[in-house]
Amino acid sequence: MMVDALSVALRALSFVTLFQAAGISLFLVLFGPHVVASGSTLRRAATLSALVAMGVLVAEYVLEAARMSGDFSGLMDLTLQSQAMHSSTAAALAGRLLGLVLIILALRLRGPPVVPLTVAGILLLTSAFALTGHTATHPERWLLSLLLIAHLLVVMFWFGALVPLHVASSRESAAIAGEVTEAF
Repeated sequence: MMVDALSVALRALSFVTLFQAAGISLFLVLFGPHVVASGSTLRRAATLSALVAMGVLVAEYVLEAARMSGDFSGLMDLTLQSQAMHSSTAAALAGRLLGLVLIILALRLRGPPVVPLTVAGILLLTSAFALTGHTATHPERWLLSLLLIAHLLVVMFWFGALVPLHVASSRESAAIAGEVTEAF
């Protein structure tokens, strides 16, 4: 029972940090030129969110074998660890981590490569969600996957825009904050 509670808490935290990192990055792609005074703060927030998300995702994945066994002893069960390592969960983890790495790279760069790297990272990590659950097994997988990815992109954008809008409204001039809000 304790393993499941910890796993659920880690999963929730992974969603928050993952969506925050991707959402802030998407916000910067769309509205970055407007947020002159707060751009570096937002890039740091997105980078921190991505790094925390990576750690939480790995911790959540390590608990998979324990969840399968029902208690923490599963952490040492090599058969269950191997089963987790060869599951769709492992593939989803790899996609999310790689997507976050691309986002972190994009956040550190300036110029033309930023947009394609950010978009590739966001699409990779959202597509990774389609590798598990109903979207991985249902006969209409292609449709469910597209709907899930579209849903996640909307959630990431809206959830991820909350911090940037707050930061922009407090750090930018009233005119720029108004421009950002209007553009949003």
